[in-house]
Amino acid sequence: MAQDQLIRIGGRLRQAHLPFDSKHQILLPSTHAFSSLLVRHYHEKHLHAAPQLLLTILRLRYWITGARNLAKRIIHKCIACFRARPRLVEQFMAELPASRITEARPFSVTGVDYWGPIMLKPCHRRAAPRKAYVAVFVCFTTKAVHLELVPELTTSKFMQALRRFVSRRGLCADLYSDNGRNFVGAANELRQLVHTAECQQTIAHECASNGIRWHFNPPKASHFGGLWEASIYSAQKHFVRVVGNHTLAYDEMETLLSQIECCLNSRPIVPLSDDPTDFEPLTPGPGLNGCRT
Repeated sequence: MAQDQLIRIGGRLRQAHLPFDSKHQILLPSTHAFSSLLVRHYHEKHLHAAPQLLLTILRLRYWITGARNLAKRIIHKCIACFRARPRLVEQFMAELPASRITEARPFSVTGVDYWGPIMLKPCHRRAAPRKAYVAVFVCFTTKAVHLELVPELTTSKFMQALRRFVSRRGLCADLYSDNGRNFVGAANELRQLVHTAECQQTIAHECASNGIRWHFNPPKASHFGGLWEASIYSAQKHFVRVVGNHTLAYDEMETLLSQIECCLNSRPIVPLSDDPTDFEPLTPGPGLNGCRT
């Protein structure tokens, strides 16, 4: 329909209690300069509205053919909107280190980090809850996870957790961690330990002569250690959903951590397939205990 020498949209809303411009919007082409000026005007008038809001406002009076693309183009050229939402620079990913892609025995090359604190039930009813931490050991080759409950953030307690880990999983050749003080202290104690006669008798000669090579990440390098950070995130998801706001005793927490460890080591390390003839997915579990779960 045409009125006042303007082409308007028709329709069946003549009896609706709406303004005339809302019932029969003015038809405009998106390629005309007036349409671009009109969209820019409404964009700035309504505080640099987003495309969806801008279309809603425009269609109260105007119907622009191809209005969505025009609105996106106007917003894309808006300097204020461009400065408010700068494009993030994507960092180039470096090559994987040799320790991540070299075939080795499970936990031969290991990364370690702490997760916590978590609250445990006190020994006595009237005592306050006590803090504890979880030492997370991650195999660089198989992505297997080993969890150890640590009562304190001290070097001696971490050394005990490390001894328990080595006794169950075997001596690791390389150990990676951040620059935590307890890790640095443990590395110094371990360097002194491997040169004593006592250690030479308990550990195999070839391992004791070399010792565990401890590698520290550079200071303030947040992009290092993503392997164990991802394992901590996965373990926390299980922990939060099961425990919630409750506090567990020490033995209950050890049991729960063992179950979480089992779940993490049952995760597939290759993409799953919908083909029923494909083999079962590869998980870290068979490399540790010879069974699937």
